[in-house]
Amino acid sequence: MPLSWRFWHSLLNLIPIIGCNPVVDEPREVKIDTPDGEVIAHNKSVTPVPQTVTVVAGDELAWLQSLGGDGPQFISTYLPSVTAPTLKDYDAAFRAWQQDQSPQYDEQKVIEIFGGYLGNKCVADFDMEWVTVTDEYGTDYAVRSTEVELMSFPFSTVLKRIEDKEYDFVRGVYYTIKEMLANGEYKVREPEQQ
Repeated sequence: MPLSWRFWHSLLNLIPIIGCNPVVDEPREVKIDTPDGEVIAHNKSVTPVPQTVTVVAGDELAWLQSLGGDGPQFISTYLPSVTAPTLKDYDAAFRAWQQDQSPQYDEQKVIEIFGGYLGNKCVADFDMEWVTVTDEYGTDYAVRSTEVELMSFPFSTVLKRIEDKEYDFVRGVYYTIKEMLANGEYKVREPEQQ
């Protein structure tokens, strides 16, 4: 499938086939209903580039699985009344962190917490796996469906939000993946790519 999705606003770096590639057309708006309200996404076609995808295992996988562990503490720092954080709470806490004049967490820690939380939630809920993706643009961690051509780059997603001072993306990325899997908006992976 030559098309790939690029989700700006609340959905940057959710890619069903290709990693970070040059955009070749204008975005098309996609609206997704979630239990917490509507999420707006944009998709764009990109030019495919060769990439190497490697499944993460061992100590590296254990490290990735641990990264979201500080999430509940982060949430309680910015939303003290929340005891069982939801996707929406993660979005609200991220926004509160952005507005904090003396944040208790540096950018790298926020990338690890939110990227780890989002990636691990997708792995658990959508039968995905942690992978590294290397192409002409570099190497990045992603979560990839074990069955189909669908990838999301959670750490890059968080980094982009910090750089662009954007927010309200955690539930958007999550529900977009869920919607794409439910609607069959993907290509089944070829056996040699598994």
